[in-house]
Amino acid sequence: MVKTINRMKEELFEEVKDAPYELPEGWKWVTLKNVAKIIMGQSPPSSTYNKEGVGIPFYQGKKEFGEVYLKESSIWCSEPKKLANPGDILISVRAPVGDVNITKNKCAIGRGLAIIRPKNLLSLFYVFYFLKYYKPFWEKKGKGSTFKAIKKTDLENLLIPLPFKDGKPDFEKQKQIVERIEALFKEIDKAIELRQKAIEETRKLFDSVLDRIFREAEKDKENWKWVRLEDIAEFGIGKTPKRSEKKYWEEGKYYWVSISDMQDKYITDTKEKVSQKAFDEVFKGKLIPKGTLLMSFKLTVGKTAILDISAFHNEAIVHIYPRDNIYRDFLYWILPTLDYSKYLNTAIKGKTLNKDILKKILIPLPFKNNQPDLEKQKQIANYLDHLHTKIKQLIQLQQCQLENFRKLKESILNKAFRGELM
Repeated sequence: MVKTINRMKEELFEEVKDAPYELPEGWKWVTLKNVAKIIMGQSPPSSTYNKEGVGIPFYQGKKEFGEVYLKESSIWCSEPKKLANPGDILISVRAPVGDVNITKNKCAIGRGLAIIRPKNLLSLFYVFYFLKYYKPFWEKKGKGSTFKAIKKTDLENLLIPLPFKDGKPDFEKQKQIVERIEALFKEIDKAIELRQKAIEETRKLFDSVLDRIFREAEKDKENWKWVRLEDIAEFGIGKTPKRSEKKYWEEGKYYWVSISDMQDKYITDTKEKVSQKAFDEVFKGKLIPKGTLLMSFKLTVGKTAILDISAFHNEAIVHIYPRDNIYRDFLYWILPTLDYSKYLNTAIKGKTLNKDILKKILIPLPFKNNQPDLEKQKQIANYLDHLHTKIKQLIQLQQCQLENFRKLKESILNKAFRGELM
């Protein structure tokens, strides 16, 4: 009987064929089903869900996943089908696949999750970190035509590298590897936190410069004035051709701007284009010329962009033609900073700014000899352009550094599960 049990143990941990990569001496590849219990989720009838705390917390997917531990659920279930225990690993098996979290409390899971319950020979966090390391591989090999999914057999046959000692998984070695991973991750997380704070402070810098301009406008009554927008510019509203009329959208050749196209200062392309029929019948051949300033006044109020193409636009946007002594780029920077909320009672229905009220909105403008100071406007706009470019470059550099920190974590996990970290 003892010999039979020992033979079963040897078979359980026998060397697998076609291993993903070579492991150091004293390590073996084992299938996850031999060292952990795997339970696929099952969704109870929706009639058993509630938000009143009746039953036990219910999780359908990765929505409430934290960095390591599962967050509180907003849904409870009175008739759960599959239960996870404290200290179980949950893995997302439906798109997006591969994310993992650890449970602190008993909970129910739906079919978007599976439970991985390591046996006594395995360190919980060793398995957890291996599954985090493996997530990119799930994303590449996910099954299903509608969405990527992980099946139970995928989990059962997943190969996991383990350090061995005396013919069985070396729990102490796993523990040491986990401690090393977490010590390194802790240092990286500190660096990430500092970099994220630096990005936030960098973004605030531009706002502080704009705020300084407004304070100057408020204080210096001699060299600044608040003027109505209609006194310094002309306006026009766009149109949307009927969606039901395919002739207006098929074989589109003319740019047509929506708010989603207003991401950068200059618009060089649009997601949608309208046809020659729309050009002739809807817009009467009147293209808005390249160089025109656009501003959103519905849904998203105050967003600005400049056409680097000739185009049409929808009715949520106005095009603005500044008068001779008004610098277009000055308006580009100033208009988004105005407080439109003060016009909510009389001008905005939902998130829409009335065009007539828009015309009467006051903006700060530098003056000289009782005339708009065009040179000062240019100086301010050029300075803001330069500052914005520098800030954007700095943020991109900081974000690149953040990405490098994340890649460093991936590198650490890669070394850990090749036996190279200690």
